[in-house]
Amino acid sequence: MRHLPGDVTESGRRKAERTTPVHGDDHLIPTRRHRRDIQGLRGLAVALVVVFHLYPTVFSGGFVGVDVFFVISGYLITAHLWHEVERTGTIRLRDFWARRIRRLLPVAYLVLAVTLLVVLFVVPRTQWFESFRQIAASALYLENWHLAHSAVDYMAQDSSATVAQHYWSLSVEEQFYIVWPVMLVVALLLVRRMSRTSRLSSAKVVTGVLLLVVICSLWHSVAFTAVSMQQAYFFSTTRAWEFAVGGLIAMLHQRRLQGWIGWWIDRRIAGLVVSGLGVLAILASAILMNSTTEFPGWRALVPVVGAAVILAAPDLHGKSAPLRLLSSAPLVKLGDISYSVYLWHWPIIIVVPLVTGREISVVTALVAVALTVLLAVASTRWVEDRLRFGTALRGTRRPIVFAALAAVVVASSALIAANSHSVPPPRVSLEELARGGQDECVGPDALRPDNTCAAMGDGPYISEPSAVAAQNDQPKYPGCQQDSDREGIVSCELGVGEDPRRTIALFGDSHATAWFSGFDVAGQRLGWRMRTFTRSSCPPSTALRVLSEEQTATEQRLCQQWVEAVLDEIAGDTAIDSVMLTSFASRYAWASATPTTANGQLSTAATETVAIQGYQSVMERIRAMGKEVYVLAPIPRTVNVRVPDCLELYGRDANRCGLERDRALIEDPMRMAARAAGSSVKLIDLTDHFCDAERCYPVVGDLIVYRDSSHLTAEYAAALMPWVARVVDGDG
Repeated sequence: MRHLPGDVTESGRRKAERTTPVHGDDHLIPTRRHRRDIQGLRGLAVALVVVFHLYPTVFSGGFVGVDVFFVISGYLITAHLWHEVERTGTIRLRDFWARRIRRLLPVAYLVLAVTLLVVLFVVPRTQWFESFRQIAASALYLENWHLAHSAVDYMAQDSSATVAQHYWSLSVEEQFYIVWPVMLVVALLLVRRMSRTSRLSSAKVVTGVLLLVVICSLWHSVAFTAVSMQQAYFFSTTRAWEFAVGGLIAMLHQRRLQGWIGWWIDRRIAGLVVSGLGVLAILASAILMNSTTEFPGWRALVPVVGAAVILAAPDLHGKSAPLRLLSSAPLVKLGDISYSVYLWHWPIIIVVPLVTGREISVVTALVAVALTVLLAVASTRWVEDRLRFGTALRGTRRPIVFAALAAVVVASSALIAANSHSVPPPRVSLEELARGGQDECVGPDALRPDNTCAAMGDGPYISEPSAVAAQNDQPKYPGCQQDSDREGIVSCELGVGEDPRRTIALFGDSHATAWFSGFDVAGQRLGWRMRTFTRSSCPPSTALRVLSEEQTATEQRLCQQWVEAVLDEIAGDTAIDSVMLTSFASRYAWASATPTTANGQLSTAATETVAIQGYQSVMERIRAMGKEVYVLAPIPRTVNVRVPDCLELYGRDANRCGLERDRALIEDPMRMAARAAGSSVKLIDLTDHFCDAERCYPVVGDLIVYRDSSHLTAEYAAALMPWVARVVDGDG
């Protein structure tokens, strides 16, 4: 592709980029100066996102602001590109990408560089590894795929978010900026080759390509969201249709659209109705949707169509009330700095509680907003505008070189920081912990009523908080737990490989997975072979577990199928003589496995009886196979924060990082089912190794108990094995 013949002056570039119409001929789509409502729409979108991140209960669906941004980007970029096609007959890819780099990347890399330093000086070391990895992914504009691979639920309120997590949407946008102009170039080349035999115009072909993207991507979004919303939320392919909708509006010449509407209704009334419905759709989405909404999927049509009809509103001069609102000075000024506001607001929201030691209050929220606006204004004026309209990144070569160098420097710095952070090994090995017999003040023995040890210990940690937190990011047995959105079963073998004294099946959800290290090292010493059958968020019960964060019955159905498949596998393996069941039973609500509603949907009318019977059914079927049944009682609940983070921030604070016994111990259906079974099921209840008469602890005898907000550390699981072995081998 040819480049522009020369560079323009700073004032000329400023004038060209801000006032030149972005459509062709006399059917003009005015840019920022003429369509103040677009800037106001940007301001509204970023306001929804910021409020959602500060107070999710105010605008529980404020995340739709991102979808509005996608539509605006598709609209403006397509209009710019099509204007170039009409003016020059082609698209200068390097020139287009250079403009995008000047506009977007300087501030983006500035924020990433600042957040990298913030992580080093403010963020707990327990979060360093994942924070640095996400900064690196963001620097390469791959953050959305990183989060999709990690299956992070962006809307989960109890997740430990990183300072760079919001870059997922910027990654999607940058991928659009790379792919979309290339698609247009290919389409134009096809038109030229077909021009001798077809009357298809470039405009029709481009519009057809956009329509095809809308149809295919929307179908993919609906289908994939129904299977795995957590991943679908971040995929570029499930979001492409939102950009394409904006592009379709850009390709519909405004005057033609207005003329068509004019046949049916007065133009002023049309402007009022159309723009009013658009604003209403966006606001309704922000108010009525929430983290339980199946999204993006077809529900994303509401905010997307809302943004699209505002862009297509017949009243270009903002005479209708909704467009006057969007064209108001506060929203327009916010729209002018919306990009920088989006970049700065999230790391500030993450850092404020770390600095203050408290959750965000009204006062700290106002401080966070004020700081965000100040940084946004400063970075827009002194970084974005200076580099965008100045001479430092003039031409096409300099911006591309800058982008490559910035990406390499920031990403490599983050990766070096992630990999150079050494995780100290535990002072006592897992094998030693599993054998027991250490100092009586180390590990579970510290809670024995006949000694005088400090419950949480007063020496150095056996394994540091950063080391146990790393168990979340670097699992020791990868691939041994089935994902909640996958069919089939996976199984691994732990303990001894040959001539086992006994073979035990470990059957349960991710809380069963947390016991792997303990059973592995204990099994090697005791002659046990362990076959694992674990699945994320799927307890060993024939009742249907219900999770509030799940939007469809897909994972529920897959869990039910998995339980049946595991029972069949256990029945077919004659070497298995015992089955160990465990789960986070108090986390779930429960429903009957038989649909009770008229339309065949799964009932969510959970009862204690249904829950208990679900576990009893599994226990009885295993007993009928002639195998012993053991139940590892659920471990005590926590304060629902990542315990290693809490310890890193506040030390061994039992009030902040632990719970009173009566709050930590919740009567659960699995324990009740085991008790009801009597002697036919052996219940292993280790509560007294987590709690004393008053409190359950995050650290016991210098051993950290939890690697996150609910799962056992490998060290504590190993330290509990002597008590498990006494029951299994008949000594306790």
